[in-house]
Amino acid sequence: MTHNVEGSFARVFAQKAELAVRFYEHLFRLAPEVEALFHKEMFVQREMFSYILVLVARHIYQPDKMSDIADRLAQMHRGTNVSAKQFALAEQALFAAFEEVFDDELSAEEWRDWQAAIRVLVSRMASGVEV
Repeated sequence: MTHNVEGSFARVFAQKAELAVRFYEHLFRLAPEVEALFHKEMFVQREMFSYILVLVARHIYQPDKMSDIADRLAQMHRGTNVSAKQFALAEQALFAAFEEVFDDELSAEEWRDWQAAIRVLVSRMASGVEV
């Protein structure tokens, strides 16, 4: 898994701004109620999204680090009343954003491994928020 995420990271990172824009568009379409949770300027939010993308790609091969990242993200989301269903919708939104932005630019193996990394992160975040 790590090779495909790391190998495609430069292409993904080059499109980070567009990926973030598309992610939030899809998220707010799928779960409009969560838009009210975003008090920061969306530029700042998109930058935070990009930073998380870097952390995931950098530490994908280190399960303990990935757990730490997910736990910190879960902690940031505690108290927001984000539900497991909304986390699932966020995962769908991110998948849709990847598909839209990268269309045929990622190989099937790269896309599969990005999906696996996203699933691990979102699942861990959701379980950490529900604690």
